[in-house]
Amino acid sequence: MKSDIQLNSEAIKVRGMLGYDNRQPIAITNALLNCPEYTLIRMAFTADISGMSIIEADSKIIAVNTAMSLGRQRFSAAHELYHVEVERKCTGTICKSDYDDKKSDSEMEADKFASYFLMPYDGMEWYIGQHHIEQWNEEQVFWLSQYYRMSFMAVIVRLYQEKRITRDEYELLKCVDVQKALKTISVAEPELYQPNESWRQYMVDGQYIQLMELLKPTGAISESRYGQFAREAFMDNRLKILEKGVMYND
Repeated sequence: MKSDIQLNSEAIKVRGMLGYDNRQPIAITNALLNCPEYTLIRMAFTADISGMSIIEADSKIIAVNTAMSLGRQRFSAAHELYHVEVERKCTGTICKSDYDDKKSDSEMEADKFASYFLMPYDGMEWYIGQHHIEQWNEEQVFWLSQYYRMSFMAVIVRLYQEKRITRDEYELLKCVDVQKALKTISVAEPELYQPNESWRQYMVDGQYIQLMELLKPTGAISESRYGQFAREAFMDNRLKILEKGVMYND
């Protein structure tokens, strides 16, 4: 099992590869789509699956579950980045969504990498110093969550892991009803804590779509075929299995 220092360092390296320093909030979707080899699939899977990834020749494919909140989708994309960019798993991974202690070292490392990728250690230190935070409450957790665009849960897990909150404080914050709290706490991006609207629950962007866009003006594919390919992109046996929730990364 890699140390937290190693995983934070690897997260910073991948952020640098994507053009971000170790303090900035990262627009992970834009960052991936600026890499010509990446395709990002967003679709609603079963509730026990957070995402998947696979390397196919010179293509890197990441899929996230749009039935989960936007904050969780961002975490899942960062988690899959670990499998692709750090472990370089060519055989593909299908990742469960639950939080437990029975995950493999690879899955636990990917979770920690995702946390450090979205909010590096130096960035968190900087934020706490800028806002002079000594005692955490739910409103401050929401604002940190908003700044680095992480789910409320991912932030409190990180705070507890770094001993910035006690076990009792963690248990209290874990019980916060996020949607109810948002009625009294004004945030800039409430959709961070919600799943995608139904019309946005299936989207494919990146290399695959770019190739279709190149073919379309040549007449090689018709309008109807273009729509069909866009809808059916990557719906091969791997994703059909994934949708059924049959296969998981150990």
